[in-house]
Amino acid sequence: MTNLTRVQLANINEGCSNNFQLDVKNFIANDVIQLVKYVDINENERLEYCLCYHRKYNIVKKTGKKKATNRYLVLLKISKWKRGDIDIWVDNGVIKVVKVLNKAVDHQYLKFLQKLTEELTDDKLLYYLNEVENVEIIKGDNIENKGN
Repeated sequence: MTNLTRVQLANINEGCSNNFQLDVKNFIANDVIQLVKYVDINENERLEYCLCYHRKYNIVKKTGKKKATNRYLVLLKISKWKRGDIDIWVDNGVIKVVKVLNKAVDHQYLKFLQKLTEELTDDKLLYYLNEVENVEIIKGDNIENKGN
């Protein structure tokens, strides 16, 4: 479990643009660096945009097995949330996964994600939601292909 002070959190969030902030829950529980932004659709529905790293896998041609690399894809996962009966938000799952960069990166740097948030304006996020195709990603032993 990672410790995080309020001052550290404030400094991280100040380095983000366009209302993105550190996903504190995943950072503390899983030591995962990802930035999130919530956009309310109406009073009972919202979208969560999650900017994160995902380990890149290659498929070995001879065996067809997946092999992890030391590189990472930068993904934007878009999830839909609904307000529950007792005034809590319930995740309805990922509705779209988009590659933010066309190339893999070697390291998982927080500052790099913070810099990318400068480009993720509301218009750009709507473009990713409505216009860009879902990507197929290889995750562990499963191949996820999110359909539109």
